[in-house]
Amino acid sequence: KTVGTTNTTATSEGKTSTAAVVTVSLVPVSAVAISPPSASLYIDSLQTFTAVLKDAGNNILTGRIVSWGSTAPSVASVSSSGVVKGLTPGSTNITATSEGVTSTAAVVTVSNVPVNSVTLLPTSASLFVDSSTTIVATPRDINNNPLSGRVVTWTSSVPSVASVSSTGVVTAIAVGTTNITATSEGKTS
Repeated sequence: KTVGTTNTTATSEGKTSTAAVVTVSLVPVSAVAISPPSASLYIDSLQTFTAVLKDAGNNILTGRIVSWGSTAPSVASVSSSGVVKGLTPGSTNITATSEGVTSTAAVVTVSNVPVNSVTLLPTSASLFVDSSTTIVATPRDINNNPLSGRVVTWTSSVPSVASVSSTGVVTAIAVGTTNITATSEGKTS
């Protein structure tokens, strides 16, 4: 009923013999299956994975120790309880091992949180010809949190009135009005 070792005894007509040693052990793990089989995560998001252990007869085994790992721990880390955290863009396999049997079926793809909007500061400017100012573009996620490391492209609606550099520096060229647009991942302001 439990794991361990015991001696068996036989008694007949008052005579006892202790000869047989019986060792009871757990049914060995034959297969490990990870669920879900794949996940797409954003940086800093979490996903819990589970491991189902089975014996050679395809019966589910419980109460076993499972060790978790990531083939690319710089892309996604995994805790001792199977919670995966996205760290940098890329892909990794999540592994689960129990009693020497390993499954590497879970594929995790990590990507940047998408840009939801772009804010500009200042929102307007008045310049003299040949003067310049810098406009700062801040890409933001769906919760309005600023996102760093994103590519921003700049355009001027009337480049003969004012030009804009790849870093948001606006230079007045002639008298007039123009709109300066910043775009990041398809979102414009």
